[in-house]
Amino acid sequence: MDKTGIIIIVLILIAGAFFYFQSKGINSGVQSTSGELTRTVPSSVSPGQTFIVTYSSNKQGKYGVIIVDSVSGGCKFQSGKTEYKSVVLSENGPTSEIVQVTAPLSGSCTFSGDYNFANEPIIKFPDQTIQIK
Repeated sequence: MDKTGIIIIVLILIAGAFFYFQSKGINSGVQSTSGELTRTVPSSVSPGQTFIVTYSSNKQGKYGVIIVDSVSGGCKFQSGKTEYKSVVLSENGPTSEIVQVTAPLSGSCTFSGDYNFANEPIIKFPDQTIQIK
């Protein structure tokens, strides 16, 4: 089994554990309010530069969020891949996740993806393009 398959299995297990514990009343008495997840990228970067992408949530309470994001145009996430998958679990509300991305030597890179909080619908991130200058 390749690394992608293992990552998918781990994500499924984490999401399953989250739903299992939630159904057993582990989170009883704690209300999670609606919220959103935003992706922040720079508008431009230098050729070959490693830069930061930040995923930030404003959701309150305990929650879990699944992030699936991809990038085209030659940029690579810190894993060396063009797709980023993560599960973020929060005990106390708003949180951020920081990811390094490396730019190619020229052109532009476009980020596109989605996220969802536990039982809520999948929400698409707005596509974002950065210029390599």
